[in-house]
Amino acid sequence: MKILMINGSPRRTGNTALALQALEKKLQADHEVELLQSYSMTVTPCLACLECKKNDGFCVQRDDTNTMLQKINDAECIVFGTPVFWIGMSGQLKLFIDKFVARQNIFKQKPKKTVSVVVGGSGPKTRQYELIAEQFSSISNFLCWNHICSASFSAFGIGDIIKCPDFETKIQEIVTAINQ
Repeated sequence: MKILMINGSPRRTGNTALALQALEKKLQADHEVELLQSYSMTVTPCLACLECKKNDGFCVQRDDTNTMLQKINDAECIVFGTPVFWIGMSGQLKLFIDKFVARQNIFKQKPKKTVSVVVGGSGPKTRQYELIAEQFSSISNFLCWNHICSASFSAFGIGDIIKCPDFETKIQEIVTAINQ
């Protein structure tokens, strides 16, 4: 299976990156995995110009949008990784998702599995994780995709995620869900 993982964190070595790297290592043996780093791509805000609707789903802005959209189109599974920013996904990841408007009709024709990996500094029982998981589930439902799994981690300091007692278990649960 072709899996695209998107790191929506601005931190190159932050907890979201560490979670996605651990997941990538486990998936690489059986799947083709690519990890996109939002911090190394330029995706500008959607202008709602709707020129993409006249251009077969191609955004007219001169940034990395079309490259990112093609990678999403080609993948069979998308793993969205995000830190919690004010009870929501990161702005970097939201910019990516806002650009889905360009190819939403094309995306609806290609079923995909989706997974969300959410890392925040608050305790694991806070509502923010549930809200973000619901948002990814809603996005997936709108696009006729199947949101198969959401994993939330409470880790504040860089590297703290590795110390989470259920870190390895949750990573393995994601792998199992993707493989089903």
